[in-house]
Amino acid sequence: MGNSTREWRKSSASGGQGNCLEMAVGGRVMVRNSARPEREIISLPVASWSLFIEFIRASGVPGACE
Repeated sequence: MGNSTREWRKSSASGGQGNCLEMAVGGRVMVRNSARPEREIISLPVASWSLFIEFIRASGVPGACE
C-alpha cells in the first residue's frame, strides 16, 4: 500500500503547522514526519506502538498523547 492510499492522522495538538508526526494504522502502525511525508516511514507492530504511547502518557509530558 503506497503512502497516498493510507489514511494518515495527525494530532490536533499540532496546530496545523506541519511539525508533527502522522500515523496510519493497518496491520501495523506506520509513522512519518508530517513536514516531510515523502521521506522514510517507520513501521511498528501495533503492540509496540501501544507500549510507546503508554510510556509517553506515564512520562507526564504536558500535552503528550491528548
